[in-house]
Amino acid sequence: SIVLMFCIVVITIPRIVLSTATDIRAYSMFDYLVIPSAELELYDYMEKHVPAGALLVTDPRLGIDLHTPYIPAMVPQRSYISGKDILDSHGQKSENRTKQRDILYGTRDASVVASLLKKTGITYIHLFRELQLAATRSAEFISYVFGTPEASLYQVDTENLDAFLESQK
Repeated sequence: SIVLMFCIVVITIPRIVLSTATDIRAYSMFDYLVIPSAELELYDYMEKHVPAGALLVTDPRLGIDLHTPYIPAMVPQRSYISGKDILDSHGQKSENRTKQRDILYGTRDASVVASLLKKTGITYIHLFRELQLAATRSAEFISYVFGTPEASLYQVDTENLDAFLESQK
């Protein structure tokens, strides 16, 4: 029993020392994640004003959200795709949603954006910093809700979305 406890201590201590040294190095070099207060303002707004059942798509340019479920950790709303790397490592299929999200943010064709929003049921769009969707005509069915210098939130207007899709036929 003493030998087992000794082995546990011997195996555990180097990990603790390495972890502590890594943290100290990161803090001394300012190499750690700092969430800007402007970004926190947006998340606070979302928590208070966006319905819990809303479906949010997050800007793929927010790199941390690709690796971890960052946005779902910050707000109670459902996320269309978040933490792709973790999903993939757990065998969850994320390719389709990732591809749709990338098209949504990258295409210049507003009819493609409208069709994707209708198909997926996305109700809110998160934009990183002061950027916009490539499809500028999507402003016909997406309205600005709240923003800071770090991020903006847009809501899909389903009536205008349906009217836009109807006009494209």
